[in-house]
Amino acid sequence: MAFVVLGLWLVCMYAITSVTAESLYVNYWNMGRDFMDSAWSLARFSDQFDGDGPTLPGHTAYALWQAVLFGELGNNYGLLYDADHFQILRGEKITSENAMAVFDPAGNAVAHTSNFFMFAYYDEEQAVGDNGAIDGYAVCVLDRQMEPADARHRLEQSFLSGIRWDALYYRLTGVLEDGYFTIIKGEYLLDPKYAAAGETGWKDLISFLPYGDAAPEGAATVTLYTQHVDARAYAPGRSFRYGGEVFNDIREFLLRVGPGMETWQATQLSLSDFVYLQNMYYYDWSKGEDNGESTPELEYRLAVAMLASPWRSAMAALRNAYIVTFALAAIGALWLRRLLGRDARDKSREGGSPC
Repeated sequence: MAFVVLGLWLVCMYAITSVTAESLYVNYWNMGRDFMDSAWSLARFSDQFDGDGPTLPGHTAYALWQAVLFGELGNNYGLLYDADHFQILRGEKITSENAMAVFDPAGNAVAHTSNFFMFAYYDEEQAVGDNGAIDGYAVCVLDRQMEPADARHRLEQSFLSGIRWDALYYRLTGVLEDGYFTIIKGEYLLDPKYAAAGETGWKDLISFLPYGDAAPEGAATVTLYTQHVDARAYAPGRSFRYGGEVFNDIREFLLRVGPGMETWQATQLSLSDFVYLQNMYYYDWSKGEDNGESTPELEYRLAVAMLASPWRSAMAALRNAYIVTFALAAIGALWLRRLLGRDARDKSREGGSPC
């Protein structure tokens, strides 16, 4: 009897979970669309690239990676309203794994989800102390210097840790080429407001060069100063299947599928692996004809990818329903067992009584 009730309960919960998961498709599609809308507006390609005016050194690389930095804020949707009391359907958040990339017209990823940091720099310490005009921009993609796991660890222990709030400004030593910075040493000037007794001067950040202290062979080192560093760390997500092919995580998927994607949007409807991919295109219309009828050449393509699991979200939201219905099923099974046992005893007595 217990196995029959358990089997019926499992079948019912499977059906309810499947229906709930399928109902989330619209939520996920809206989530992906809003992710792109947010990323596109924050990328500000028109503000960064329209026209041929003079720019500071490193501006192009900085603007491209800034699009990834700000666009990866992402979105989390609630399945239901949160409540501080017990409810059958929990107010769980619908979460996703996101990746972004900027492709050039040839399909090369010129910026993408990675472990990196970026900053506007001063050539002289006096300038940063006086809040003078900046001298240029720099982007350091740590994944190009070391293994991604090491890069993520160094970012989490430096610019993404509490150290950044103790710094008046930073002193970074490395190699700067075309706006890209290979860091060798990082230091920060301790803010007296956060310093313990006797602590003053420059403090070392965690080492950024795991294989010695030498600069790349033949390259000249520079020392740059900055008041603020923006950083982003990337933790690889789960593997999934798309179009019959297995991908290690959503970033690998975007970098492999994104370059050859010809449509503006693609979606995979799957209860376990919902995938959303979308492109937006930037054209510098200031380079077109004066009458506005000629379309200029494509400059950049912004692509976002999102991976989510409707099945997992549905199971999380239905947790209370599982508990309540299982308890009711167990009580019902015990009651039915007791009732059948009593009927059996009554029949036994009736069968054994004298005529």
